[in-house]
Amino acid sequence: ISRVPLSCACSFSELNLVKLRVAELGGLVLEETFTANGVELQLALGEAQIDTLQTQLADLSRGRILLQR
Repeated sequence: ISRVPLSCACSFSELNLVKLRVAELGGLVLEETFTANGVELQLALGEAQIDTLQTQLADLSRGRILLQR
């Protein structure tokens, strides 16, 4: 499976939900970096799932979590 590298940041309280959504779509969490404000994630996800994940993450974070390539 070809996956696209992505990054995003979330709060500590959102981390488990973000990881669950990524896994449900067949993606991988490559790296987690804990910061004073939350967690920065390096992800890999199939191109066809990116829009779906972005919508799910926006819904669970009230629009704060943005995927970046």
